[in-house]
Amino acid sequence: MKKKFFSVASIACAAVIAGLGFGSCKTGKLAARERAALGQRVDSLNGRLSELMFQISEKRAHLEAVKQQTMLTMYGGPNMTQEERERMMRAVREKEEAARKEAQAIEGQIAELQNEEASTRAKLEDTLIVLGSRR
Repeated sequence: MKKKFFSVASIACAAVIAGLGFGSCKTGKLAARERAALGQRVDSLNGRLSELMFQISEKRAHLEAVKQQTMLTMYGGPNMTQEERERMMRAVREKEEAARKEAQAIEGQIAELQNEEASTRAKLEDTLIVLGSRR
């Protein structure tokens, strides 16, 4: 009788210890969650990069359109008085100056977008390196 009790007790103790040990190792679960989070971050950064590239291309197209406005032509005809010519020249200069200022503002916006694109690319590369080292 003593032998059966010890064998049943040892089997029961082994079962309890094994049962407690099965859920204790969470490294695999944490690594999977971390990889999923890094994957989501990569997707988010890729989305932001494509959005920035689209905005930069739009701004460049707008800049070209504004630069075209700086090249104004004027025609006054032979019967214009000197005052009318001066008024027309002043209006043309004002339009050209406004177009130049707008072009400078757009160039500044493009530079900001390019800086943000560079920092986003750096973040993406860092995340990809971390993701690659975790696999």
